[in-house]
Amino acid sequence: MRIGDAYFVRKNDEQAILFYAKAIAEKGGQVDYAKFQTGLTYGFMGDYKQKASSMLDIVNNHSKSTFVVPALYEVGEAYRLMDDNHYDQALKYFNQLIIDYPKHPKVIDAIFQIASLHFIQENYPQAEKQYLRVINEFDNAQKEKEALARLKDVYTAMGEPEKYFALVQQLHGTVDEFERDTLYYYAAFEKFQDSLFQQAADAFDKYFKQFPNPTFVLEANYYKGQSHYKLG
Repeated sequence: MRIGDAYFVRKNDEQAILFYAKAIAEKGGQVDYAKFQTGLTYGFMGDYKQKASSMLDIVNNHSKSTFVVPALYEVGEAYRLMDDNHYDQALKYFNQLIIDYPKHPKVIDAIFQIASLHFIQENYPQAEKQYLRVINEFDNAQKEKEALARLKDVYTAMGEPEKYFALVQQLHGTVDEFERDTLYYYAAFEKFQDSLFQQAADAFDKYFKQFPNPTFVLEANYYKGQSHYKLG
């Protein structure tokens, strides 16, 4: 086992897996640990299917192990990193962790990853809901900061930057004028990029109403004009 750990620390992945396999075959007292380290090593190698398999072995066959919850989280991570065809599997295992182990410290990480997956899939209301859970249900300053930063992206994509401003005011104070200006502009610009030209035109109108002398006046006028041109 120690030889496997030594290779693991040195990032000699193939040798680490070899010696962890020997430890597992010997069926000593730390088989669950060896399987967990094996799964992590496969992940470092980019072999996420093998990582998921190793971690599920712990979840299914070592129910009393202290590695069950971390392994369950890593199963979700493995599916998250495979490709977008496996997002539903990732959500399944993150949700299983939350339901089966609601008091475990990894719950906040699982919720955060669920929110991120919803954002990638452009399910912005669900992403918003989960990021707000991170902020409202946990006392974790670092995760709150990360969730707030992600919510800025969510609200920009939704075209509702005022929700972000209200949240910042509720938590920390005010948002400076330049950041407000920037978010309103990019909320409109993203609609244009997504070919949602009516929504883009409306959002640029909102931008000019909020900021009579905006920072991005030339760009906003151009894209507003292009939006109306596309609409005919």
